[in-house]
Amino acid sequence: MTTISKPKAIVMDIEGTTTDIHFVSQKLFPTLRKNMKQFLSDTFDTKETKELIQMLREEKRKAIPAVDNSGDKQKVVNSAESNILWQMNNKLKTTSLKTAELLCWVWVYKSAVIKAHVYKDVSNAFYEWKSKNGIKLYVYSSGIISAQKLLFANTEMGNLHHLIDDYFDSTIGDKKDSKSYKNIASKIGVDVGKIIYITDSSSEATGAQTAGMKVMLIRRGKSVSNSTGIPTIKSFADIKFN
Repeated sequence: MTTISKPKAIVMDIEGTTTDIHFVSQKLFPTLRKNMKQFLSDTFDTKETKELIQMLREEKRKAIPAVDNSGDKQKVVNSAESNILWQMNNKLKTTSLKTAELLCWVWVYKSAVIKAHVYKDVSNAFYEWKSKNGIKLYVYSSGIISAQKLLFANTEMGNLHHLIDDYFDSTIGDKKDSKSYKNIASKIGVDVGKIIYITDSSSEATGAQTAGMKVMLIRRGKSVSNSTGIPTIKSFADIKFN
């Protein structure tokens, strides 16, 4: 149990902090791969998917599968899926791939194919911190903001998006850089010393601490010992305010 002065804001990481560190890599992305064809077929006539397919056709990288242009729906869907999976397998960072992934995320969540993992203690803490203590809540993750919002709006614990005041991604700065945390403090209009940052990353914790934030290093299912001297917790329930 860690008792600390009540902050004005709490900023938190996602993977390994609010959400199982393997959720995105071992559950979400495999789900996208498995359901990409169905997503393309079900949304084929929507404006967004038509624009996506055109973007895929315009990718001219060597060896990338071409997208059929015959007008035959099944051929277009099959070839578009091949294009997307090829890009995923080759770890490309194209706009067309990011768009495909994001649209498919929306579809799998909306279709209830999958729900995002969030630890129960996180959900409970969100309601307690926000409703009972009036603390502003923020998320800072390397994943794009739109994906962060989708995750918290579609969790196994229900919609938690409405409890979060704002989101930050790498556009605010590198998560290991102390300047990023100063930028966040400035953006939300809260003195950096009145903010708590929760993360499972020692390097991120050090960056936030250097910026002047109070930091909690979370160790879910691991030994709580660490060499940083930063207060360490096993769950959000370990945090109490005086």
